[in-house]
Amino acid sequence: MRLIIILILSLQTGLLSPLPAGIVDYCPPADSLPGWAFEFESEVYSPDNLHEYINGEAELYKKYQFVEMATASYVHRRQPSLSFTVDIYDMGTALDAFGVYSLRRRPGMTFADIGEEATVSEMMLRFWKGRFYVQIVAGARDSLLAAIMQKAAKGVAASLPPAPLPPELDLLPAEHQVPHTLTFLRNVQRAGMNCPRLLEAQYKSTEDAWIAFILLFDDAAQAQEWMHANNNPQPDLLLTTKNSMIFGARDFNDKRAAEYFLKHTATRRKQEP
Repeated sequence: MRLIIILILSLQTGLLSPLPAGIVDYCPPADSLPGWAFEFESEVYSPDNLHEYINGEAELYKKYQFVEMATASYVHRRQPSLSFTVDIYDMGTALDAFGVYSLRRRPGMTFADIGEEATVSEMMLRFWKGRFYVQIVAGARDSLLAAIMQKAAKGVAASLPPAPLPPELDLLPAEHQVPHTLTFLRNVQRAGMNCPRLLEAQYKSTEDAWIAFILLFDDAAQAQEWMHANNNPQPDLLLTTKNSMIFGARDFNDKRAAEYFLKHTATRRKQEP
């Protein structure tokens, strides 16, 4: 009895913190959605068995430092033809959660203020917040499903722990950047070169359009080594090194404008603390 009292007092006074929520705890309880019930209880998948749930995409998530995923399916009590599934992915870091989300968004999509950002369609809702990427899939096209999916998404987003935005998302300048085109990728091929970690965005001005990117390395030595290994100049590709980053521009028409953009961007990064 004395130990129980000490633990209660410790929690009340802040000496002990409550245990962190497990990923399953972020799945909405069925009773939080009136008229709905679990179609099946929550399940958790790890890198070892994620392929059992999404065989075709498991390697993509593991490329992005995937930790674990919880999924739960819900069905309407009076209309069993209506169902939806909530998948919550712990990607380990906020940058990796953004990366998975960014692969699936396009400028012409419908966006919502859920988590950091959400894309919304009749059958799918996706958003990211902190190190979590969330995907909600409808079992049919129905206005009731669309509304309940947004309610469920907002509930999940509110339950996820707050986290600062990844500082890497500010590395490419916002000026002239086409909205919703910034992406983060791991181990991809660009312009015939292997890129370990890549930030990329489309840009457009009144004079030209181009794609800007930054390769991220652990230190300056790795960046220099990559430059030497990929010293194969191309007419529509510009590269410049700044510390542990390589700045690049491609698919441009005006080389002088692209050179100015790279110089200005790299200089700005050097001057900032």
